[in-house]
Amino acid sequence: MTKAQLIKKHEAEIWALKEQARNVYVGETYSLHQEDGELYVEHPQGTLVFDIINLHRDLSTWVSIVRTGHASHNAYLQERLEDSIKECV
Repeated sequence: MTKAQLIKKHEAEIWALKEQARNVYVGETYSLHQEDGELYVEHPQGTLVFDIINLHRDLSTWVSIVRTGHASHNAYLQERLEDSIKECV
């Protein structure tokens, strides 16, 4: 098999794996709306649809996880800021 054929074969395999990927990173959202008991979250790769009843049941857990992550990120930023100040002195 030639180098070009190997590259083409591996590119096809990589593309197939990407098509099968189930994870989507949502860095920003374009809109949020609800209709017929579902929450629609539009983002650059498409739309997430949540059942509102199940989402409401899990909402306190979502909020807790987000608050913890936000606090950790703020602590990280504070630490970086303090390191930067030390370097300037």
